[in-house]
Amino acid sequence: MENRSEILGRILRFAKPYRWYLVAALLSAVLSVSLGLYAPVLIGRGIDQILAPGQGDFGGAVPVADDAVHQPCHLQDGAGPADLGL
Repeated sequence: MENRSEILGRILRFAKPYRWYLVAALLSAVLSVSLGLYAPVLIGRGIDQILAPGQGDFGGAVPVADDAVHQPCHLQDGAGPADLGL
């Protein structure tokens, strides 16, 4: 059985003609993740431009979220939206 370095060497030799595609794919993945993580920061800054920082009133959302989390579900097995009248 070949050791890991020999296997890696064979893979790298196979991938050599495609190295620029691999570099582009890696850079695209890094850029995609970076922008995906930065999007909420940008949205927050946009909201802060509309409302002064700390001026949002989310007091009405807390009871709604609390009810949604603590509401018991009484559906039988196999019940669906039609059983709820939806």
